[in-house]
Amino acid sequence: EWLFVGASRAPQHDLLHPPIHELPDEDFIDAMQTRYGGIPAAIRAEREMMELFLGPMRADLTAYELYRMEQDAPLAVPVTAFSGAEDQAVPSSCMEGWSEQTEAGFELTIVPGGHFFTQESLQAVTAAIRERLLQLSAPMAPVMDDEYRQEGARQG
Repeated sequence: EWLFVGASRAPQHDLLHPPIHELPDEDFIDAMQTRYGGIPAAIRAEREMMELFLGPMRADLTAYELYRMEQDAPLAVPVTAFSGAEDQAVPSSCMEGWSEQTEAGFELTIVPGGHFFTQESLQAVTAAIRERLLQLSAPMAPVMDDEYRQEGARQG
């Protein structure tokens, strides 16, 4: 098991910006674009397309803005946090708080890009995830104590 997180403050920290999930549609869209970027111009230009994206975007941001963490023990799995080097909404320094959420190791990986860094750095992110997952699936050498070695030598 391994936890990968990206472009999100650590759950024990307060919001970095004032909530916007309750703004009227046009104000919400403007605030989303100003804060996070990433809404393609073609979607913004087509009202029907924008309406398709508006509900899920608002629901996502509502969950993010209203979530409050309950204290619990740190996770027993490693955590890799990804951050876009140019992300102004959730700077890399805010991602370091994820280190408090694990007792099994933490790393912060900064990649080129903004808040939606996978648009620029998809290969780097997927390669990093693949590398970590391969670490988990690598066969472990059998541990043999002296008694096992001696028994095997007698039978061989």
